[in-house]
Amino acid sequence: MPDEASGIVVFIDYNCIFCRRQFQVFEAMAAEGRPPRVILRHLPHSVDSIALAQALLAARQQGGAEALHRVMAAADQPLGPGDLPDLARAAGLDPERLRADAASPEIEALLDGDVKLAWSLRIESTPTMVVGTELRRGVQSGDALAALTAAAAGR
Repeated sequence: MPDEASGIVVFIDYNCIFCRRQFQVFEAMAAEGRPPRVILRHLPHSVDSIALAQALLAARQQGGAEALHRVMAAADQPLGPGDLPDLARAAGLDPERLRADAASPEIEALLDGDVKLAWSLRIESTPTMVVGTELRRGVQSGDALAALTAAAAGR
């Protein structure tokens, strides 16, 4: 992943409680003045999670991927396709356009690429992070991630 070498590549599932905890760690790091460069990759473990991943990828076409990510990451319950119209509106997106964009072959190919990348790295669980050549499974602390990114950058 040469284009992603300077960040934290995190494989996620929006219905994974541990992923939501990891998102909180990233937010805390940012609030402490040490925002990590996070590159999201999707590894959905259910049909509902596939729909969420497709929606997030499609939100890029409306410039709202970050807003939709924040809304989905803050959820305190499992999400599914039926939640997407409300989630889209909360993120300032057009729900109908999001639905149509999420069903496109381009979005399917992007998601398929994420899943194939995870499989090639033998990643099966979420959250899993790749920092440099290091792979870490499960929720990681801000200090652990800062140390990993510094080591990967040669600092």
